[in-house]
Amino acid sequence: MKKNLEIFTNDKYKLLKWIADNEIEYRKAKYLSSSQQEIAETLHYSKSKTNKYINELIESKFLRKYKTRGKYALTQQGYEAINIIEESKIWG
Repeated sequence: MKKNLEIFTNDKYKLLKWIADNEIEYRKAKYLSSSQQEIAETLHYSKSKTNKYINELIESKFLRKYKTRGKYALTQQGYEAINIIEESKIWG
């Protein structure tokens, strides 16, 4: 797991952490209801950069699509990555 975490000490981690911080809980499920455009504007990324990073995080199993188009949720692996990075103070 630690070997794969180096990819998060950059903008991808910032994106993953932002998603975690902005997830909502509804009927015991947590997910992000913001669009990629809203994410891009908030993080000052281009929409294409945001899309690329979201797809890479999904492929790496740190993020998953949630039911409907344009909604995302962290996986257990995504939460673990954030916890490890926060504890080791790699970020910030």
